[in-house]
Amino acid sequence: MIDRGKRSEYPAAMLGAAVALFITLASSERLGAQELPPEIAKDMYVMQLAEALKAKDFGTSLRNIDRLKALDVELPETIDYFEGVASCETGDYGRCRKALTAYVTRVGADGRYYKRALPLLATAIEKVEAKQVEVAAVEDVSAPAPASEPAPAASRPAKTTVNVTSPVPVVPVVPVGALVSAGRCAIIVGSRKTFSEVQDFIREYPRRLSNWNLYQSPNGWIALSPYTILNEDTTAQLQKLKSRGDIPDDAFCTPGKTFVAQLDAGSGRVIRKTSGY
Repeated sequence: MIDRGKRSEYPAAMLGAAVALFITLASSERLGAQELPPEIAKDMYVMQLAEALKAKDFGTSLRNIDRLKALDVELPETIDYFEGVASCETGDYGRCRKALTAYVTRVGADGRYYKRALPLLATAIEKVEAKQVEVAAVEDVSAPAPASEPAPAASRPAKTTVNVTSPVPVVPVVPVGALVSAGRCAIIVGSRKTFSEVQDFIREYPRRLSNWNLYQSPNGWIALSPYTILNEDTTAQLQKLKSRGDIPDDAFCTPGKTFVAQLDAGSGRVIRKTSGY
């Protein structure tokens, strides 16, 4: 993460002459950015980006970077560095790694922010690799033991324990592979081993969402899904959500065929389970 105690490194030059231009443009409610010549839109977005970086508003910083990259104009090489900084600050380590890798590759050791980029890049790589280990755990497709030969108790998946009062609620049982609705797939943005860790993940997630779906895998890990989408052209749908910053770059979509239970996001209680749970 960035050292908050350091003096702001974001160049004041970005504010320059674009400030006066932006004030003039902003005073006209009828003039949209899409109506501006690309070079003028670039100056406006660069000014907004510099302001957001100075204020440490990294979500707004990323939105302005996305707008800049959508323009058909040449951008300064430092854009990749600032994208990496803002992505790391918002917890999107996949995007951070991609941006900083592009920056250090492009500028080499003589780049202005090369030495500052390296430790951030190392952190991003470490975070992404840790996430990949979690994803591998969620997507464990090991075949279950035959019904006639139940697995030893010590190797059975851990089940969520919930303190309930009598009578015990009846938990609906659905067919294996049916926890995610037919024709849809669940977007997985992370997984955690315990429900306490799941709650921490949700609290720290960059977007405040209320409709989390929690799915338990055969190995006991809990996958977190903020959305389900139609299982059609998922690549384009994922890319759209990633470009808006709604999900991290390493998020993926799964029909959830190996999930064994669905948990309540508020209590961790099992609310649906498969016959394999």
